[in-house]
Amino acid sequence: MDPEAEVTCLEVAEPPEKSIRQGRLISLLLFLLPGICAVHAQEQTPAQPAGSSLAPAQRTWAIEASMLTFLYPDTLTLWNPVLNARHGHLHLEARYQWEDWRTASVWAGRHFVFGTTVKVEVTPMVGAVFGHLNGMAPGYLLEAHWRSLSFYSSSELFISFRDGTDNFAYTWNELGVDLKVISAGIAAQRLRAVRSPLDLERGVWLKREQGDFIFGAYLFNFGWTDPTVAVSLAYGFGAGTLQRQMPAAKPALGTRE
Repeated sequence: MDPEAEVTCLEVAEPPEKSIRQGRLISLLLFLLPGICAVHAQEQTPAQPAGSSLAPAQRTWAIEASMLTFLYPDTLTLWNPVLNARHGHLHLEARYQWEDWRTASVWAGRHFVFGTTVKVEVTPMVGAVFGHLNGMAPGYLLEAHWRSLSFYSSSELFISFRDGTDNFAYTWNELGVDLKVISAGIAAQRLRAVRSPLDLERGVWLKREQGDFIFGAYLFNFGWTDPTVAVSLAYGFGAGTLQRQMPAAKPALGTRE
């Protein structure tokens, strides 16, 4: 069989209805968990003594739940929920359906902040991946801000425990400008699968922050091939803001049983 034809067939294979229901349940739990944590934190956090030397960001948790939804024209709608938590330098994260369909990952890393005029945040981390794919993944988050300009990058190297041909690396990059009412910019995703040529998806995005919510929309590949639309919603609370993450790529649906 022609390899390209085989990939096409695999991508449009639909997962069982049971798996879809499980994915939606996990997505719902990831969105409800921040609210539960907020109530618990308000009840349990003791009053800080006068003269405490700890900064607010070191005394409290920053928590964010987000959902990125890809609306593919040739297959299922893909839901990518993620839950982030940060306390001081500690960064924790849980993702679902980022590396592949029916695949989850949990991450831990250390958050660093540098600079004043140009503020840079970097979080090296490592994750455990399990489900449809099983393995480990070192990665990082990088964010830089200068005046109204911002740059964001997220990378991951997935190392399979089962089959080396499943290994892949990716980077997702965004360059944007704050226009006060909304933010706008360009995005590019560069995916390298083992023994496969590079694949570059590029597009534009718009985001709006409203209170504790951030709404976003992406349009990829318009003018090059069939366009792909994605929408995002994030809700966060606590000390400061968290770096945004993006999934590696459209999972190869049905690549494994």
